Amino acid sequence: MENQIKIACTGAGVEDYRELVDLHGNLKERTAKDMANVIAFLKKHGWSYPFFVWNDSGTKYVFDWQGSIPALAELEEQGWEIPPLPAVYIFADDIQEAKIKLLKLNARYGSLTKAGYDLFTSGMDSVDLDGVIIRFDVPKKIEVDTTDYTENLDAITKYGDVEITIPCPECIHDSSYSIKELLELMGE
Repeated sequence: MENQIKIACTGAGVEDYRELVDLHGNLKERTAKDMANVIAFLKKHGWSYPFFVWNDSGTKYVFDWQGSIPALAELEEQGWEIPPLPAVYIFADDIQEAKIKLLKLNARYGSLTKAGYDLFTSGMDSVDLDGVIIRFDVPKKIEVDTTDYTENLDAITKYGDVEITIPCPECIHDSSYSIKELLELMGE
């Protein structure tokens, strides 16, 4: 069938999306444009990531892909066939532990940088993210009060020929400077 969601991953089992209960609630806000992007992704790439499901005495809560449930319903209304979809199963003793695991699933344990993104996507012919907005964590400019250092300038300048390598936070290319050059850049 032409309008059938393609299955593009595997899981420990399969689930009918209509039988899943949203554990997410209003944790994330989604706009109509967000929903349109989910639908466009599903049409283009199919079901590429399994549901995360916690079974609590027969009630199957979905941890992630909550935004896809209304998108799948919309696709079904448009005449698309939605087969049972791959899922993996999460273990939790109670609703509190399940919610903690959901929060951890949505947590960020690192920052996406422009330089890292550029390196990751280098060599790719094109990067079409289907409406995904990438927000980079931009390092804040560090202001240094050089008055604290003026009393130590004599000690520092005797090492004027020593090279210091500093990675650029934008492009992560290293630049080397002598102590003398750094002091000149700082206006000392």
